[in-house]
Amino acid sequence: MKKNIEVYVLENKYLQVDILKDFGAKILSIVDKKDGEEFLFQSQSSYQVPKLGDDFSKYDTSGIDDCFPTIDSCEIKGINYPDHGSLWSIPWEMTGNHQKVFAKIRDPITKIEIEKIFSLKKQRLSIDYIFINKEEEPKEFLWVFHGLFQMKPEYTLLFPFDEKDLLQIHGKPGEFSIKNPKEYPINESFKWYLPHKIPLKGEIGYQGPEKRILFHYDRIKIPYLGLWVTTGGFKGERNWAIEPSTGYYDSLKKVLETDTQVHLSPQDSFTFTFEIEIKEDDNGRIKI
Repeated sequence: MKKNIEVYVLENKYLQVDILKDFGAKILSIVDKKDGEEFLFQSQSSYQVPKLGDDFSKYDTSGIDDCFPTIDSCEIKGINYPDHGSLWSIPWEMTGNHQKVFAKIRDPITKIEIEKIFSLKKQRLSIDYIFINKEEEPKEFLWVFHGLFQMKPEYTLLFPFDEKDLLQIHGKPGEFSIKNPKEYPINESFKWYLPHKIPLKGEIGYQGPEKRILFHYDRIKIPYLGLWVTTGGFKGERNWAIEPSTGYYDSLKKVLETDTQVHLSPQDSFTFTFEIEIKEDDNGRIKI
């Protein structure tokens, strides 16, 4: 037990990763064991466990969650899809050890069965995802990587496109570099989306003076990307999140309108691997 809730710990000589069982299989922490650096945003020392349908903003907003089958709440054909989806607010079945953790859940909204397998490979956290439709009718959904990272002044954003391509959908417009947190106005929050599919090559993540935090995943299966930033405008918190997404954008209703949803036929599955790499050279300096 840690922070009043059950935690599964993955660990090797490079990284320690903490995962919360009863809080949507949230990744609470990723720590570099070499110097103790914490990469994920941390908000509190104890947790109030949510229940399905709760307001996401009323609970802990830190670490990494899965937004599924929507981000924004919406109603489709009489079905209510809750704020930030359903997975973050319900306990998962979990087993494992320091080398590998298995998590599974049957989504109460879509009835899709979901499995996640967490493992460490040197400086990489690897998460294998499996979505299975065992129902007799087809299912459609949006999945978004909702990872809140610490917004440190020495870090900048990495993405393989011009920041001018991003479409701002939330926050006050302003003249500042989206990639550089030193230029952000304080006590604000912002959301951007790339209004087209992301390039298949080029780094995505965060760059510091000695390390890069890099995301590796199948950009054909997960072709869209959003960016969330708060400098105190949301709950007084300061963090940012690069959000790879299967669809465009934010609500399942909008995703269906843009025909960018994941479609699962009966007995079909959707699988991918998402990896977070902490990259540095032998001298602790980035190789360019």
